[in-house]
Amino acid sequence: MRHIDLLNIRLNQIQIFLTTVECGTLTAAADRLHLTQPMITKTVQMLEKELGIVLFYRSHGRMQLTPAGQECYTRWNNILKYFEQSVEAAHSLQEGLIGRVRVGTGSLGDGDMQLMERFRAVREAHPNLNIQLEFQHMTSLVRQVQQDRFDAVIVSGHLRPSVESYGLCWKTVCESCLAIFVPDSSKLFHEESITFEDLKTERFVCFSADADEHYITLLSRLAQESGFVPKISCYVDNELSFKANLMLGNGVVLADSCSALEGPTVRKFELTGLRNDLILVWKEGNANSGLKTLIDVF
Repeated sequence: MRHIDLLNIRLNQIQIFLTTVECGTLTAAADRLHLTQPMITKTVQMLEKELGIVLFYRSHGRMQLTPAGQECYTRWNNILKYFEQSVEAAHSLQEGLIGRVRVGTGSLGDGDMQLMERFRAVREAHPNLNIQLEFQHMTSLVRQVQQDRFDAVIVSGHLRPSVESYGLCWKTVCESCLAIFVPDSSKLFHEESITFEDLKTERFVCFSADADEHYITLLSRLAQESGFVPKISCYVDNELSFKANLMLGNGVVLADSCSALEGPTVRKFELTGLRNDLILVWKEGNANSGLKTLIDVF
């Protein structure tokens, strides 16, 4: 093996390499990093020269990894994350904090207040723990914690197959059940209670397969158990679209009972016996002291 002075390799070179891989082109990488394309090109070429490794095949403006480049990308992908986490941990220790925990969650309606009370209780018991919350579309959160964009996320229990496929850890943090949300355009709107069998003639607003394949699996299973195939009115990509289509009367929605979908023209009917708890999800290797504290208290 040739001699390589690894101390000459800088973190910004690694960042530019990783970003180029993720963006696919030098132009896109330059835009994301707010650098010029010649600077990106020069940095990648210098990195290849210093390593003695061809990292990319160049073809029609696209940057495709060589097998050697793929090996570097796979092993370097977490270097910047670990460096950032070490600096954050050092700052936390210097400031007397247990640590920072970034938690992603969707808009949970009634569940928001329950979870906020839980988070406040954690902060009261551990005032040195810095908890940061960010609300995003729930359908993307499992992937984001797997990609280390969050330390932990709170999602609907029906996403457990996705959680387990990524090898992530989880625990129940809020008990919930499934419910049907019915617009006033439906004849079921004025019923005292309904069962899933009552939905045979209803149209459903449903997540698209790209947004949440496990939701479609759940809806299809419940309908099959009730002896019918669900009629789909339209497919949506996020929870806000559920609410908009409910208000327009485009169909009923299957969702967690704590979802923020009720309103003057939308009624909620809880489905007895169909539990679908909210769960806290995290990657085992990312459980720093702050996250461990949150997991233990939750």
